[in-house]
Amino acid sequence: MINEQPMNRGLFFLALACLFVALVCMGCMATQEANCTSDEDCAADQRCVSGGGVFARGGVCIDEAPSGALDAGADADVTPADDADVTPVDDTDVTPVDDTDVTPGDDADVGVECPSGEEECNGICVDLQVDPGHCGGCGNACEADEMCSQGICESHCPAGQFDCAGQCRPEDQGFLVCNGQCVDTEDDPEHCGDCQAPCDGNSPFCAGGACVECVGAADCGEVQFFECENNQCICEDERTSQEICADEGVPCGTAQDGCAEELICNYCEGETPLCDSGAEQCVGCLTNLDCSADAVCDADTGQCVACVSDNDCAGENTCSSDNECICLPNIYTASYDNRARKIDFQGDEVWSFSENGLVRGIAVDSEGYVYTAANDNRVRKIDPQGDEVWSFTGHTEWVWAIAVDNEGYVYTASSDDTVRKLDPQGDEVWSISGTGWVRGIAVDGEGYVYTVSSNHHTARKLDPQGDEVWSFGGHNGSVLGVAVDDEGYVYTAAIDDTARKIDPQGDQVWSFTGHTDWVRAIAVDREGYVYTGSRDHTARKIDPQGDEVWSFGGHNGSVLGIAVDDEGYVYTTSEDTTVRKLDPQGDEVWSFSGHTNSVSAVAVDPGLYATYDSQCQPVVD
Repeated sequence: MINEQPMNRGLFFLALACLFVALVCMGCMATQEANCTSDEDCAADQRCVSGGGVFARGGVCIDEAPSGALDAGADADVTPADDADVTPVDDTDVTPVDDTDVTPGDDADVGVECPSGEEECNGICVDLQVDPGHCGGCGNACEADEMCSQGICESHCPAGQFDCAGQCRPEDQGFLVCNGQCVDTEDDPEHCGDCQAPCDGNSPFCAGGACVECVGAADCGEVQFFECENNQCICEDERTSQEICADEGVPCGTAQDGCAEELICNYCEGETPLCDSGAEQCVGCLTNLDCSADAVCDADTGQCVACVSDNDCAGENTCSSDNECICLPNIYTASYDNRARKIDFQGDEVWSFSENGLVRGIAVDSEGYVYTAANDNRVRKIDPQGDEVWSFTGHTEWVWAIAVDNEGYVYTASSDDTVRKLDPQGDEVWSISGTGWVRGIAVDGEGYVYTVSSNHHTARKLDPQGDEVWSFGGHNGSVLGVAVDDEGYVYTAAIDDTARKIDPQGDQVWSFTGHTDWVRAIAVDREGYVYTGSRDHTARKIDPQGDEVWSFGGHNGSVLGIAVDDEGYVYTTSEDTTVRKLDPQGDEVWSFSGHTNSVSAVAVDPGLYATYDSQCQPVVD
């Protein structure tokens, strides 16, 4: 009897091997599909795999077979052969099989046969030329943003493009990776032409990798008729009132303003955004509506200012020549009615201070303290409210004139033949004598003192220590008044009917002879204009070259005192007991008649208006 057991076992392993080859072949056929990136790229009964089943760009589609189908040696997955289903073989018809000729089936002896061009990696057939999981060799996986091409891992972008932060972008077209983001530097205003090149100012937009004024008409603002041409805002025609003619340099206007035939124009900008076509210039405003709530438009300059007239100022403020709302200064007078008075800028008396003799001289400092010189041989300091601070009694005869410097030092002139310097507390610093009756005195910003004498007919300059610097004797009579400007030029008034200008070295510059009687008083403003008062009842304004500007004849007696404020308003005092305010053109503004005797001298606040509030009321610390 033939032994059938060896034969049945051999047939079993042979059948199992054939089944495994068939399954592999079916999988290999599946690889005929195109490369895949996900299961969606495969048929319904297939899946996308690469290198051990990891999904990847450029994988292959395979049949979705049971997980054990590729295990060639698993007996548990094969249905055993049933002897009942096997037709018995007649011993006479079967050639005996020798156990030694049949090699039992062994898992290790069963391999995977792959189609031409593919290799087996971990039991799967792959194309090493295109598989990103096995690119050029088993296990050589490409990066997530790469693909496998001819066995080499490279960018997944097509030719002529590059990987720009995960996006395929054309090469040499301005794309750059800036701060981890792909940007187009051709039109990105934050990265215009380069990663670190933002656009701003007058060229806030980006075009062609350069910062420009505009890329469309909307970028030119709300100015009507404007277009964006060659990345520049231009006017469509001459109808717009906001344009700059670039050809001829005309600031703004129309084609008739001198521009070339082909008009190229821009709108006004910056601090002068509007065009005054009549004046052909860019301006800050055309009407008050162009200015803030607390400003008005100055039609002469096209600028927004605080005021153009007194009506634009609050309270008692006045519009200055600098278009600022200010409080005009107070006036201080000395009178032969034995009183010193404070008068506000409107001509109303603030207070009156009584003394024991004729008040001949008066001065005021930057804080509103008043200093008087009187026939009772005294010098007094009075506070801004009209109360006495101190009294100096060092003089032995009348005190004719008084002056005060920026630091509160006081200088006095007396008929006792002395000039004295007092400190702010009223104590004497120095005294000089031998100068004759001293009728006038002035002091400059550096502490140099200027005096004039009635019986010596001279003017003198003294240094801050009281030593004489020079003496001028050009007058032909008593010198009654003196003033000094910011540059050290000295001005004198004398009974020889002249006013004279003397340079800082003591030499005469000019002599004014327009008066017909004694010149009793003299003053000078910050621009070098000179003001004189005379016994011929006139006050006159003289320019820096010595020529008369105007003459005021409103007084009915000698003009004994004269002063000028920082705005060019002039104040005169007279034997007719009045004080008058004249505007810079020489016209009377008001007249004060509160005095009962001749008004001998006048002083005015030195222009420091910070001591007044917005309603021009005095502020007392």
